[in-house]
Amino acid sequence: MAKKAEPSRVAAALQYLQQMRDRAADFGGGVVDTLADRAQDVGKLAYEAFTSDPNIGRMTTAEYAQAAAARAPTPRLDATAQGVGALGKALVTQPVQTAKAVVVDPIVEAFESPRSMGQFAGEFVNPLRIAAALRKTAPIAELDVYHGTPHRFEPTEANPLGEFDASKIGTGEGAQAYGHGIYLAENPNVAKGYKTANELTQTLVEGKVIDAADPRFQAAVRVSRDGYKNALNKTMEEAKSEFLTPEGRQSRILLAEQIKALKGKKVGSETTGAFYKADLPDEMIDRMLDWDKPLSEQPEAVRKALREVYNADWLGDESKQTGQDLYKRMGKMHGDDIAAVSRDLRDIGIPGIRYLDAGSRGKDGTGTRNFVVFPGEEKKVKILKRD
Repeated sequence: MAKKAEPSRVAAALQYLQQMRDRAADFGGGVVDTLADRAQDVGKLAYEAFTSDPNIGRMTTAEYAQAAAARAPTPRLDATAQGVGALGKALVTQPVQTAKAVVVDPIVEAFESPRSMGQFAGEFVNPLRIAAALRKTAPIAELDVYHGTPHRFEPTEANPLGEFDASKIGTGEGAQAYGHGIYLAENPNVAKGYKTANELTQTLVEGKVIDAADPRFQAAVRVSRDGYKNALNKTMEEAKSEFLTPEGRQSRILLAEQIKALKGKKVGSETTGAFYKADLPDEMIDRMLDWDKPLSEQPEAVRKALREVYNADWLGDESKQTGQDLYKRMGKMHGDDIAAVSRDLRDIGIPGIRYLDAGSRGKDGTGTRNFVVFPGEEKKVKILKRD
């Protein structure tokens, strides 16, 4: 009987490589299957978080993970996942030794086949970690924006730096030329310009603000501006002027006495303006009416919202009607009440307006933008820093 020929070394090597490839494919298939389940978990987790938490748009990654953990649909794997790096490497490089070293029933069972090993490895993926990673590039990522104002926001329970307040609209720059709302700038220098142009100067005596109704106001203003000695000498010289009426002379004498009463007191001034850095969720930007673009080039969410409310005849030629045209037409419908226009747009899912700032106009639609956040949407913009 002829002896069966031994396979050549090359053929044996190829056979071995094929077996390793099959095992790797089976192992990978197990990982993919399990990751698909984990991805479904993440989808459920994210959907529930998005639909049930009104603050989701202004959360940080850590805050998102914390909120998601409270409503997670599957058990968390944080403790197990801590060693996923080392164990994963061991599974690939030394599967047998690892199986013997880690004597835990689920792990021993996992080595019954390459696919079960892959499924076990896939179980180490923590949905919260995936959610946190996705959070960095998801549609709710924030854009840094800036706000200059003559006011300083009071701290709130939600934020020690304060929050935007729609009731204060119009008390800053005031023009509201691009719609009724809170104005934010992508370019920090634009916001700083608003702060400088509108900041107020307050006079303080012993650290307390005094207003124009206070009898000491004029005296304090002079001392703050000129210093005590110069303010007193200048006022007494004015009282000696031959051009003053008796009443005018008497008022200067009284003013000098008020200045004398401030001797030794701390008198100064401060500006009330503040410069804020904030997060504007991309999810909001994607639904904003673009002031400069025709309706045919608006974000899909905007076009859909408009078409559900206004018919084609009213919208007109969408290739020619811009966001600005639409806003102004709506304003005429409301008797030039732009607050009503912002309210109408907000009610159909459009949270604000975006437009190119003055320094970016005339640059083929590129550059930095300003944003108008409609009342009712301002709490989604989170203040991060105040200067």
